[in-house]
Amino acid sequence: MAADTPHALFLTVPQRAWLAEHPVLKVAVDTNRAPVEWRGEDGVMRGISPNMLQRIETMLGVRFELVPSASIADQIDKLKRGEVDIVSAISQTPERSKYLSVTAPFITTPIVIYNRVGAPPTGGLAGLAGKRVGVSARTNVEESLRKDWTAIHTVPVQNFREATDWLRSGDLDAFVGPLMTGTHQLVEQGASDIRVAGETDYAYQIGYGIRNELAPLLPLMDMALAAIPRAERDAIRQKWSTIQFSHDIDYRPLGALALAVLVAIVFIVQLRVMVKRRTAQLQDEVSVRRAREEEIRELNAALEQRVEQRTAQLRQANEELQLAADQLVQTEKVASLGRLVAGIAHELNTPLGSTLTAATTLRDLVRDFGDGLSNGALKRSQAEELVRQCQQACGIIERNSHRAAGLIENFKEIAVDQASERRRRFRLRTTVEEVIITHRNAWKSTPHTITVEIPDTVELDSFPGPLAQVLSNLLENSLVHAFANHPAGRVTIHASVTEQRVCLSYSDNGAGIPTEFRNKVYDPFFTTRMGQGGSGLGLYIVQTLVSGVLGGTIALHSEPGNGTQFHITLPLVAPEPNDATAQATHGVVGLPVNETEPQRRIA
Repeated sequence: MAADTPHALFLTVPQRAWLAEHPVLKVAVDTNRAPVEWRGEDGVMRGISPNMLQRIETMLGVRFELVPSASIADQIDKLKRGEVDIVSAISQTPERSKYLSVTAPFITTPIVIYNRVGAPPTGGLAGLAGKRVGVSARTNVEESLRKDWTAIHTVPVQNFREATDWLRSGDLDAFVGPLMTGTHQLVEQGASDIRVAGETDYAYQIGYGIRNELAPLLPLMDMALAAIPRAERDAIRQKWSTIQFSHDIDYRPLGALALAVLVAIVFIVQLRVMVKRRTAQLQDEVSVRRAREEEIRELNAALEQRVEQRTAQLRQANEELQLAADQLVQTEKVASLGRLVAGIAHELNTPLGSTLTAATTLRDLVRDFGDGLSNGALKRSQAEELVRQCQQACGIIERNSHRAAGLIENFKEIAVDQASERRRRFRLRTTVEEVIITHRNAWKSTPHTITVEIPDTVELDSFPGPLAQVLSNLLENSLVHAFANHPAGRVTIHASVTEQRVCLSYSDNGAGIPTEFRNKVYDPFFTTRMGQGGSGLGLYIVQTLVSGVLGGTIALHSEPGNGTQFHITLPLVAPEPNDATAQATHGVVGLPVNETEPQRRIA
């Protein structure tokens, strides 16, 4: 279609090709649904929808073949069987979305309540509870009523004429349907015994239902509908919303006008009655609400008393928990001290044993030399051999004495760091190696290895004591948990400097941490070895010291069977301790307590 054709659309090449493949589209239309669509005595379809289809034909360059249908059910059946491509003037529902999609609406009309003239006021949808209410099968309001007004007994109705018949026979107490088609057909039928009795919050939006197999047609129809000017749409609607008769003189419009005036008067009177009745109901509701408010005040008072009692019980339980926590942390400190002493004893045993052996050997040599000197049987070669062996023994004694003194100095440095608030500059690799030495006794009898990959140039201005405690807890955690059933475990401690922070990575190739435990490992008292020597405080202390006094962060990465990695990031210059971290500089860690009580610090 040429772009300069009136009302032409700018279509893509695929869209033009699709329309060329589908020059004729069949549309199911209702023969008795004025003013939307109906068939006149001459057999020609008239109404708002047929006129809209004629306009769309000119824009898309297709022909719509109208297929008359007796009801909405008949139209949908034809579409499901593939006899038609489009259902005219329909709304979308969840059920219908399985087999059709609806375009943007070209008609929107309110949903209202109809009942018999002389029947009691409906009181809106709320007043229809427990009553049989007809609902237009074309609209989606039935599903909304079932959801929003469960007390209403809904009855599907195929068309408005069927609804008026059932209202007159008493089979229905009311009918909920579109205002435009309902009032039009009431006037056309001259039905003075049916009236509009109330409004609802729903609206009926009418579009064209496209068979889902023809998905490319939906955007084309939407594009064409959007291209029809608003004024033209209103003109089409106004043309068919006014009833026209072929008689020369027709008094029915005057009768309809008189009927409308009468209905309006009756409606106003009924509205006043409804207002009075509703006012009385509201007064009753206010009285009931005041009584309930008094009950709520009494319940609140009782609840506050119960909360106070429960708070006292929780406070007592928290104090007992703090006492138990105090004992557990003391146990952890004693165990840490025991490991430190055991490490000192084991490491000193080797140089002291070598020194003792050399001293006793030297003693025996001196004794034999003295005996030979007394007997006069001493030879020059024997004297020279004595000097050589004495020099060798003295060298052994000197080397092992220096080694023992160095070990004592290292252990003294660690002990001072862990027992004081001392802040100093230290080399990271030296501190890590000193911590490993204190654990050598526990690791020496195992096939596991520890590898340190830290440059000698990395220095920190921080607190070596808390850092040593962090590494000690991680080493013990690997030995007890990660390598419990591992033939040859490997721990790697790596460090690198980025800007003003050091990235310390502690990793092992052990059992890893199960997924369900990863979010709990930092919780105090959480342990998988309860009753087997585990207190559940190791990783909690690690996380507290790193994020507290050391001013860093810690992240955990682990998968079952693939080991565990702790990534610790520390500033090269630790922040100054505050009230919350001051005690942690010498190994005292605060456990979480009730926020309503003064916070305690336990060692």
